[in-house]
Amino acid sequence: MATNYTENYQLPLWAADDAFLRTEFNDAHEKIDVALKECGNCRIVWGNYTGNGTYGQQAPTVLSFDGIPLLVCVSGQSMLLTAVRSSGYAPTNDQVGTPYAVPLTWGEHTLSWYGYDAPSQLNMSGKLYYFIALFATGKE
Repeated sequence: MATNYTENYQLPLWAADDAFLRTEFNDAHEKIDVALKECGNCRIVWGNYTGNGTYGQQAPTVLSFDGIPLLVCVSGQSMLLTAVRSSGYAPTNDQVGTPYAVPLTWGEHTLSWYGYDAPSQLNMSGKLYYFIALFATGKE
């Protein structure tokens, strides 16, 4: 269960040793869905990258954007990373499906993260990963 929550929508923020509950993800996605509807006009950007096999704090995975995303989701094979702006951790899973949180770093137009191995960092060599990012128009 998350120990912290975002200020505006009370979305869960997991510390490194927090357990994950499916209901927390479902509740968060419902709140995001409502917030996006209320914001009226959102911009969606999607793309992909090919993993290079590096991992760890000294070799983070970095995505760059032409604005400031509010939400970024990255998927590859059976793994998913969901990053909400201003959160310090994002839930993901390792190679055998064990859930845990990876540390996030938000830059002005970037998002980076690292894991303890290439699969948990969503950066396996030669594997294709897809991402989607949501932006609120007028807030970039």
